[in-house]
Amino acid sequence: MPETQYADQFLEGTSATELPSRRLEVRRRIEQLADFLEIGSHSLPGSIAKFYGPDVRKLVVKPFIVFYRFVANGGVVDVLGLVHQCTAW
Repeated sequence: MPETQYADQFLEGTSATELPSRRLEVRRRIEQLADFLEIGSHSLPGSIAKFYGPDVRKLVVKPFIVFYRFVANGGVVDVLGLVHQCTAW
């Protein structure tokens, strides 16, 4: 099972999320990544792909988008960022 690491940018995004139930849902969906690494999409806005790189995936947890990267040789899921859907484009 891959290890999950959280970037500071992601942690800042979750702390700005006002509803505890939304934070819990985001964390629950991220936990699913350990079993379903391919669940996310590579279809990213250009600015997001440029910022994080081409190997990043997005996981939609309405109304948010979680950006993550799976490092296969290290067995690590890097959770990079969390943004509200309306600001990601």
